[in-house]
Amino acid sequence: MPRKWNDLGRTQIAILHMIIRVPKTEEQILNRLKYRLVNMSIQTLVERGMMVLKDGKYHPTAHGRAVVMPPAQYQKWREMWGMA
Repeated sequence: MPRKWNDLGRTQIAILHMIIRVPKTEEQILNRLKYRLVNMSIQTLVERGMMVLKDGKYHPTAHGRAVVMPPAQYQKWREMWGMA
C-alpha cells in the first residue's frame, strides 16, 4: 500500500533507499530485491523523475531523495520547490 503523502509503493521506496547512499546498476537492484514488478518500479521512478541512469547506474534526483523524507520534511520540500 503506498504511503499517502508520497504516493509511492513499498518496492519504489526500497529502491530509492538502496540508491541514495551508493548508486546501483539494474542488476544489483534486481539481485537485492525479490519483490514482484521491480522492473516496472524502476521504470516508473525514472519516468517520474525520481532517479536517473548515469554511466550504467541509477542515481536519485533531488525529488527522489526528498520523497523518502518524513512527511513533514517532504511537505516543506514540496512547498519550497512550488509543488505543494
